[in-house]
Amino acid sequence: MRTITEMQPNITIDYLAVKALRRLPGVTDSKAQSINCLEAWVAASGGDSDTLIRPLCILQGFRSTGLLICAAGTGMPP
Repeated sequence: MRTITEMQPNITIDYLAVKALRRLPGVTDSKAQSINCLEAWVAASGGDSDTLIRPLCILQGFRSTGLLICAAGTGMPP
């Protein structure tokens, strides 16, 4: 049986089109990065950005420090 890591490639916030995200309702900063755009959109939509965006921030932090790469190389789920 294949693991989820084998079936689906690692996808990070970097794969989202930031230019499209900047056009979402609630995004006012024309130079905002992906996570900031998503957070503004969620807040403008009345959503809980802590619940919805915080996990993405944590994943981005792992990616930035190389922990996802290390985990992927060891066979451990990222």
